[in-house]
Amino acid sequence: MINAEAFEAAFKIPYLPYTYANVEWHNNGSIRIFWNDKGDDIFLNIDLKEGSTNAVINGKEYDMGIAPDFKNDTVFIPGIFS
Repeated sequence: MINAEAFEAAFKIPYLPYTYANVEWHNNGSIRIFWNDKGDDIFLNIDLKEGSTNAVINGKEYDMGIAPDFKNDTVFIPGIFS
């Protein structure tokens, strides 16, 4: 059975259908994401390591539970984390 409160809370995350972020990929597993929201520049710096379940986002460490998968110049990030 679906927990209605949890389901409702999950969809309170802001959604901007016409916002496209600039993403810079670096060979060392780091990602820099930039976008402009209503005149404010927003930056996310994400460090991922192949085989590690840890991600560092803007200097704070998070456990993703599953390691990202690096294949053919593409990084697959666990959906539950993203």
